[in-house]
This record gives sequence, C-alpha cells and structure tokens, in this order.
Amino acid sequence: QHILVEAIGQIVAAGKHSVKLRLVGGGDDRESLQNQVNELGLQEHIDLVGPVNQDHIRDYYARADIFSIPSFAEGIPVVLMESMAMEIPVVTTRITGIPELIRNGEDGFLVAPSSVEELADAITRLMDDSALRKRLGENGRKRVTEHYDLAKNVDRLADVFSGRLNSLGK
Repeated sequence: QHILVEAIGQIVAAGKHSVKLRLVGGGDDRESLQNQVNELGLQEHIDLVGPVNQDHIRDYYARADIFSIPSFAEGIPVVLMESMAMEIPVVTTRITGIPELIRNGEDGFLVAPSSVEELADAITRLMDDSALRKRLGENGRKRVTEHYDLAKNVDRLADVFSGRLNSLGK
C-alpha cells in the first residue's frame, strides 16, 4: 500500500488529474500509511477507510473507476477477481499467481512490484482513456467468469479425480 500511496503522490504532483484513493481494509500498516499520507500532504486525495463489512464492500466497488492492489506476495487475491467481475479495470503487480489471472494489457495491467513509476503510469493511462478502462473492465469480467467460476471448476476437478480428464486437462 505504501507504493500505491507514493504513486498517487506522483499523479497528484503532476497536476493533470483529480484523484481520490480509498484504501479499504485493516492491518498493522495503518499508522505508517496515515503518517505517509500526512507527510506527502495527500489527505485530500487518500482516505484510509479501514475494515469494511462484506455487506458494504460492494458499495466501494460500485464507486470505483480503477482498482489497484500492488503487492510483493500474493497468490491470486479474491479482491482482484471481485473487481474484475464488476468490470472494474485493475492494476496490480506481476508476482506469483497473479499473471495466471491477468494478462497484461488485455484484462488489466501488471507492473513490477517495487516500481512506483510503473504503477503511477498504469493508473494514469487508465485515467486518461475511458475506452481502455471499459475494454479492460469488460475483458476482466469475461476472464473471471470463464476461468474462475467456482461451480465449473469444482465440476472440472471432480472430472479429473474420476479419471474423465487426463492430467493435462484434456
């Protein structure tokens, strides 16, 4: 999240975009994130929402134009799939299992895990191009519904275990 705060700082400093980041969730970094926001003078642009009940998280997705979760260590975050399912274009890091979910430039954008500049550039690119946001959002939803549908995957796994599919999935 600190890298995302820095990226928003770069976007704000460039002076070409109005941006509002809502960081949803809790954790041990809250105090250091708030200190970083204060040090960078980004209080008008970044809101540390804190933990949100599942009953209300959909409201945050509904208001989002872009979703970003830069990380150094993730599997395939459910929040990425949730965002994509709601046709929100995503920007995340090119680590572990994430490239299995997101094809860079097709379903979302993947950036280097420690690159504030790449993250800021990807977010800015989406801010500047509504057609691109729409295309990535639509493609993201299609990707999630086609490849990450729980019922389909459970049936497929059952077929594998019953011997109806070979180990290559054919």
